[in-house]
Amino acid sequence: MNLHFFYEVSLGREEAASAFLATMLEQYPSFRKSFFDLLGLPDEKSRSLATEEWNVVTEEDEVDVTMHPQRGNHVILIENKVQASSKMAGQVSRYYQSQINKEPDKSVVFC
Repeated sequence: MNLHFFYEVSLGREEAASAFLATMLEQYPSFRKSFFDLLGLPDEKSRSLATEEWNVVTEEDEVDVTMHPQRGNHVILIENKVQASSKMAGQVSRYYQSQINKEPDKSVVFC
């Protein structure tokens, strides 16, 4: 297991949880499959996405975890909340709109 996400930033609880999630999503297709299943994707689409190669990054443009397929036209943004008190009004909308403005040709999924 490559733990590079854990060494990229100073980690608080939310950052550590995001690093763990990013590690699992980047390195384990079976975990990606379970994640895509939780998003409610059809099984065939979930299986197809799980087997793709993904570039996974943490804290890109303030988004906790961002997934870019090496091929394909979609981006997955994940905002990870460990404590309910860390929510900020409009945060998800702002990140979503920023991603659309940055890459308007991509299909954006935010979770």
